[in-house]
Amino acid sequence: MYERVFLVRLWKDKLPEAGTWFGGLSKRRLPSVEDGGRVRFGIESLRAERVHYTLLLVVPLVMTWSRGWWIIANITFGVLVNVPCIVVARYNRVRLALLA
Repeated sequence: MYERVFLVRLWKDKLPEAGTWFGGLSKRRLPSVEDGGRVRFGIESLRAERVHYTLLLVVPLVMTWSRGWWIIANITFGVLVNVPCIVVARYNRVRLALLA
């Protein structure tokens, strides 16, 4: 579904990888099976998805002090920045589940 509907393979590598900024695991490449690399990859993908959902939930809070066109700008920015990351994280977890 992710490949057909969202065409994830065409654009997923263009997103920045910030997973390592806070001590996490880079999700650019699938780690080896040794040392539980794939399990950790799945955990990191779930964490990334939850972080981006949480950031989307913050948008209404920001709207409490925004007025006028800033409301539209905040909603647009929140969706454009977070939804692609959520799609890629879910896509990675589905692909990882198919390997198991």
